[in-house]
Amino acid sequence: VNIKFSAYLSNPFYLTRLVKFFKIDGKVPTTLSDFYDQIIFEKVLSDETRYDKKEAIDQLQPLIRKIAFCMTLTGRSALSAREIAKLVPDKKDRDNLRYFSILIETNDPDKSLEFEHNNLREYFSAVSISALSFEDIISLISLPYNRERINPIFSNTLLFIFEIAGKQQHKFLKLLNWLLEYNPETLVQFEKEYLNDGFKLDVLRKIILKYRDLGLTIRTSLNFSSQHLATFVGNSHGVMTFLIKEIHESSSEVYVDDLLEIIGSLKDPYVHKKKILNLFYQLLNDQTRSAYTHSRVIDSMRYCQFNEKVIIDSILTSGVDLSNVEVRRAILYLLNSNDYFENYFDFILASVEILETHAREKTFHGYFTSIKRLLLKVESSENIT
Repeated sequence: VNIKFSAYLSNPFYLTRLVKFFKIDGKVPTTLSDFYDQIIFEKVLSDETRYDKKEAIDQLQPLIRKIAFCMTLTGRSALSAREIAKLVPDKKDRDNLRYFSILIETNDPDKSLEFEHNNLREYFSAVSISALSFEDIISLISLPYNRERINPIFSNTLLFIFEIAGKQQHKFLKLLNWLLEYNPETLVQFEKEYLNDGFKLDVLRKIILKYRDLGLTIRTSLNFSSQHLATFVGNSHGVMTFLIKEIHESSSEVYVDDLLEIIGSLKDPYVHKKKILNLFYQLLNDQTRSAYTHSRVIDSMRYCQFNEKVIIDSILTSGVDLSNVEVRRAILYLLNSNDYFENYFDFILASVEILETHAREKTFHGYFTSIKRLLLKVESSENIT
């Protein structure tokens, strides 16, 4: 499996290694296993006193996997020297693990031993787990009282299991389908390049409908946000068609709010601008929708950076209740994001009086800040007389 370098370049630990390996070899590792082997055995490979580096690595590798697996299984990132001795009885092997900095001492009084980075532990643990059969992997990583839920201690390790299993297509697909069926939220954390648009749409549909049926908002999720979900699924034609259809068919304010936030978080919304604006205008002119939903539509326009003057004029002449404080707030925020504020001086001033009635409500503090910014812009504008 090729390394997706975008996942590593933002991490200083990995970035410094990649630069160092490139300086030494004139190239970077091309597989995940090569990359982590070079990191963990960095000192072995650079030790000029050892003539048979391969023998040293072959001897240490199974020990590293055993220690990493035990740490993950117990939900710990470090083990005491006594615990390490039980796992690695040979003192010479233990000394080598320390000498080559594969395990380093922690700062605690017990002088426990840990890997330099947690991802090293997770990766080498995943190497051991991925060698198991699909059935044994599921049995190991799922909760003992619920085989359809992932044990939290394996959440990060699972990412590596998934990548390693990619070398074995059958196991890769079985893991994918099991996750889609029972733990679709977990897939949002994965490298989206591994999955095609159709599968990502299946993940989106599974998650969205699950939250809808449970009456929950995505904001309650501990695994991801609307922004993460939007980044994961992309803005394919299928994604837009699904989101628009669900919004049109739903009367749930909470559910529609989630879908609007996903649309507002999509990358390059201009690709579907005509389709999105058509949806937004229909919602704004729908009098059965609440003022709160209207305000969230306007927020999504701002998130999409759809803030041209013709759009603002369309909002003001639509069926929205301009006396509603939420709607007013959303329009003020939208005005703050463009250079056409001078044309709406009367609207800005009228907003002060409307929002003053809510001055005691702390949640409206930000709205007054928005008005203040607009008034300062107006004050400094040469076009206002």
